[in-house]
Amino acid sequence: MQELEKKLFHKNYDYMWRKLYTTPYFVKGPAANSPQSDDAKARLKGFELLPSYTLCSKCCSEDYVPSEKTVMKVVAFYNQNITPEVSVFQFLNEDLAATDNLRYLTRSRLDERFIGTFYGYYLSSSNSGEPAGAILKIYKEGGKKDGNLRASLVTGIRTDENLRGAALTELFANEVVTKKLFDEYYDTLKPEEKRCYYYEGAVEITENSVLILFRGRDAEARKLVLTLNISSFPRPSKGQGRSYVGGLAFMLLTSDSPFDTRFYQMGIINTQFNVPFLKDEKIAKLLKFRTNGKDILLTSKLDRVWYELAVGQEK
Repeated sequence: MQELEKKLFHKNYDYMWRKLYTTPYFVKGPAANSPQSDDAKARLKGFELLPSYTLCSKCCSEDYVPSEKTVMKVVAFYNQNITPEVSVFQFLNEDLAATDNLRYLTRSRLDERFIGTFYGYYLSSSNSGEPAGAILKIYKEGGKKDGNLRASLVTGIRTDENLRGAALTELFANEVVTKKLFDEYYDTLKPEEKRCYYYEGAVEITENSVLILFRGRDAEARKLVLTLNISSFPRPSKGQGRSYVGGLAFMLLTSDSPFDTRFYQMGIINTQFNVPFLKDEKIAKLLKFRTNGKDILLTSKLDRVWYELAVGQEK
């Protein structure tokens, strides 16, 4: 490790703990059972990724030269709690505090009420303005007790026969819908049905929203951002409470694809309900944009209307 890398490592190590409002002493050290430690453990994730308390303490000394393995462990812990993520190279070559205004604490909650499979509906210009279908699966990564939530998404489904068909249902019955499994499904489609796309991404859940940054796994490397307003979703009174029923989302597709940048409104409904058909008139009506001439609105009231539509379809 070069001298400048060592200097920046210690500077960024100190910045990380200041940003997290705690110290290795409370997280891994003698005070690990103190109220201050309990507060840190309630807010932060990935303590097991850190090196031992002895090494964490040594890293506080500006003269200490950490091993590559120690640096990797520190960066892994950093990325669990501060967004955007950084690489080992950045941690050793950039002053992260200089861009502090771009960095924020990850507040994502592991809310298992959002785990499940959902049908999606959106108006598509590539489908002559008619509703197109999608299917979304949110699952716990790696099956870990405290694992992060991830999601798989297939868009561009043109007919109810395909959306509800045995092949797509079988695909999303898998614990994890991988690109390999999607490709096997895709190969069974007729040529006119091969306008559907696969995405996967990490799920971030806060008190009032769900944000998923999807990435395609194809040559175009397309990206899709999906955000849900969950402020009207009932809070659990005991335990986890009821699974998420559905709601309205905004969906932004980047131009890293065969199309220009596109912006949609998507409604999703949990597959445990008797979901409506693509050509249902209520679907197209609720998916039209509402605007006051200055911005496009997705209000809690409108989201509630979609929620009541979903509840009305309950099996």
